[in-house]
Amino acid sequence: MRTPKPTVAFVYRWTELSTRKWYIDLRARVSCHPNDGYLCSSRIVKPLIKENPADWHREILITGEPTVMRQQDIGSQQEN
Repeated sequence: MRTPKPTVAFVYRWTELSTRKWYIDLRARVSCHPNDGYLCSSRIVKPLIKENPADWHREILITGEPTVMRQQDIGSQQEN
C-alpha cells in the first residue's frame, strides 16, 4: 500500500515580465506541493505561459496546510 504524499498548499504569483502584470492563485489539491509542475488554472494565463515561458516568472508567496490556506482571501488579481 502506497503512502500518499503530504499535501503542501501554496499561493503562487505568475508575473509577465514584459508587462509587469501578474496573476495570483492558490493550489491546495491533495498531494500538491510547490514543485509538482503545476502551472495555473487560468484559461487565459496558462496558454500565455506555455507560449512564451521565458517572459514569465513564478513565485511561491506562502505555503501551509490546505484548510488554513483556503480560508485566506486569495483570488486572481491583476496589478494596475
